[in-house]
Amino acid sequence: MDINGYPHMNLMHILESDKLGRFVISISKSSQKYQEIKGNTKGSWTIGSLLGEHAELSGDVEVLEFCPENEALFKEVWSEVLTRYGQEQMSAERVLLVMNARDIKIISIQNKVVQQVKVQ
Repeated sequence: MDINGYPHMNLMHILESDKLGRFVISISKSSQKYQEIKGNTKGSWTIGSLLGEHAELSGDVEVLEFCPENEALFKEVWSEVLTRYGQEQMSAERVLLVMNARDIKIISIQNKVVQQVKVQ
């Protein structure tokens, strides 16, 4: 959802982190997504093929700014895919978004909930 409560979709590359959990993305501070997250830290992400079975995650999104304390986390999650797109790894212009998923739904190709997990 954007800051006005409307659905909003972006294609994002999911990063992995042993320390932060599985659902981490990196975005630019100049992006619309960053402005929306600053206004509303509750989020919903869809992972997987929209034409097949996919997962819907919802929960709170934590924003991690690039600073000396977070430098190791930025290095851990960075991937060659992002480097190929020319994105600068160590930049004060980038933030990490960490999804603290509270609700995970597996949705079938028929758009029916196959499984739902509530995370404590």
